[in-house]
Amino acid sequence: MGELLALRWQDVNLEEGIITVNQNLVRIKTWKGDKKTRLVFQPPKTKAGRRLIPLPQEVARELKRWKTRLAQERLLAGPAYQDSGLVFVNELGRGYDPRNFVDVFYRVVKRAGIGHFNFHALRHTFATRMLELGEHPKVVQELLGDSQISVVLNTYSHVMPQVKQQAMAKLNAILTEK
Repeated sequence: MGELLALRWQDVNLEEGIITVNQNLVRIKTWKGDKKTRLVFQPPKTKAGRRLIPLPQEVARELKRWKTRLAQERLLAGPAYQDSGLVFVNELGRGYDPRNFVDVFYRVVKRAGIGHFNFHALRHTFATRMLELGEHPKVVQELLGDSQISVVLNTYSHVMPQVKQQAMAKLNAILTEK
């Protein structure tokens, strides 16, 4: 979520269909021992976190539509619009606090009628689906920005039963070759 909320239009190349991950939105304490926090943009925690992510064509198309919608909202808002340069903003151009963004996410999920799940489940689903499609775990690791491949293999590879059955069918084909 921090990467999405920190994504700037300057990091999105819609013509080539590539996103560059350069920063993350994180909540930090203002002073040691203090309960107050503030949001700051920081570089990714690891070298692997800085990465290029190719976009599926459909995602690039939706981002173009979103950019057009934001331009319309900017005109409607007039001088009240604050251009933050961020991709995911409200109707006045302001970035989201992650706490508020979660509320927006849950409303969208409810409206879409796809059940209840948390935002981080999207990451798990992405990784699992990529692995189910036969994508190499190293590629999935790089797309996710994880520094260790073991994170992908141990955390995200919730293999569906049919994938196991397909693996055994492949083995059976080898065993029954003449």
